[in-house]
Amino acid sequence: LISIIHVIDHMTDPRTALEAAAFHLRPGGMIMLATHNIDSLLAKLSGESFIAYSIQHICYFTPESLGKMLVRAGLEPVTTKRSLTTYPLRHFAKNGLKEGVFRRSVLSIFETLRLGGLSLSFPFGNFEIFARKGGRS
Repeated sequence: LISIIHVIDHMTDPRTALEAAAFHLRPGGMIMLATHNIDSLLAKLSGESFIAYSIQHICYFTPESLGKMLVRAGLEPVTTKRSLTTYPLRHFAKNGLKEGVFRRSVLSIFETLRLGGLSLSFPFGNFEIFARKGGRS
């Protein structure tokens, strides 16, 4: 098993990295990747403020685009799952809401009610994809 958790979107050449991972897997071996989903509900709600749109993230993926890249790297996608995203409410409001009166109001309410540090988990921002190297196990 090779795991690549929230790294693939930081790579300058993710396909070459996946090809290298496939080379090192035995037939039947698995790779698991987790990354931001730019087609997620959170991305759509956040717009340009989506957490993945930052200088650290240089590649963007949807489950479909990463699945196609895995196939081109010689791997067989097996399953894709939405993974939980967990943020304190303060972080979600600061980084997930567009700048403006609404954002400032939400932050003010969270701080007044002392809810800013409360963590919230939701299944709509990231995904995990599992793929297998073909051949005999």
